[in-house]
Amino acid sequence: MLYKARRTLFIETLHGRTPALRWRNHHGSTLALLFSGLLSWLPATSTEAIEYSFQTIQVPEAVSTIPFDVSNEGIVVGSYSLFDGGEQGFKWNGDTFDTPDIALEGVAFTGINDAGVILGTGTGASGFPSGFKLTGAELDLFSYPGSLFTLAQGINNDGEVVGNSLFQAFVKRGDVYEELIGPIEDAVFTAEDINDEGTIVGGLLSVNGPESGIFFRDGVAETVDHPDGSTELLAINNSGSIAGGVFSDTGERRSFIFDGETFSDVAFPGAEQTIVRGINDRGIIVGSYFLSEFEHGFIGVPVPEPTSLAMFAIGLTYVVRPRRLTGDLRQK
Repeated sequence: MLYKARRTLFIETLHGRTPALRWRNHHGSTLALLFSGLLSWLPATSTEAIEYSFQTIQVPEAVSTIPFDVSNEGIVVGSYSLFDGGEQGFKWNGDTFDTPDIALEGVAFTGINDAGVILGTGTGASGFPSGFKLTGAELDLFSYPGSLFTLAQGINNDGEVVGNSLFQAFVKRGDVYEELIGPIEDAVFTAEDINDEGTIVGGLLSVNGPESGIFFRDGVAETVDHPDGSTELLAINNSGSIAGGVFSDTGERRSFIFDGETFSDVAFPGAEQTIVRGINDRGIIVGSYFLSEFEHGFIGVPVPEPTSLAMFAIGLTYVVRPRRLTGDLRQK
């Protein structure tokens, strides 16, 4: 079973094989088979569950629909695939779909901010993917300096972008790229999302050990490890709530929301697997679920929605909890 990778680690390259761009892979499942779980140092539990009101999102005539992000206005962006193998980005306002015609192949809309700027990745004439920002009808392509490909992953309300090139995670502020240096030597760090405070979440993969989630802020990196297995972090909102997944030793994946103390499981009712890929400041989540070998999109609204006081408490926990490992930023 395959799913669209908004995040990209090139396992083949780590083991001396030619890197292959995997737009559709079992991201975490592949890694979980290679590496076992890491003991968690965080005093967290995974017994809680958040109740959501779910709605399926399906682009008409698409064989798969994969939402990647949701703005605070409730605008959802993602990608969809057709039976002929074509893949394009979409925007959904809760009622209608907009599928802008972009002169790129393999387009995925991977992020959106509250100004309506859409972040994405697509392949042009070079045959390698580039990142882009789509502001109205204006398309702004960008590529990490010196790299054959650029995968744009997350955008905040200041227009700051995080993404990945081969073995290099980065932050793009204006036209300036800053390398994200992971906290462990000989490890690959991937950047998945960034919030308005500049906090970045992603994944850590070492050739000598398992993958962990990474929380990166103010030049300091902290591992986030679910007690049940290897961990990936895919999205973060401005309250510090993080969406991610945990993999068992058998490769089974579960999604969770982490508030700094507790891992709360998330599962679309009746689905074989659920992948939460985006979360906004209201705690609304988007992602995809698998059913009968097909991938469908969803949006989930917390029941009841968090109050302002509850969101403040979550944010306070996020600000004061300890950090663990030191990383670095280098301008490019």
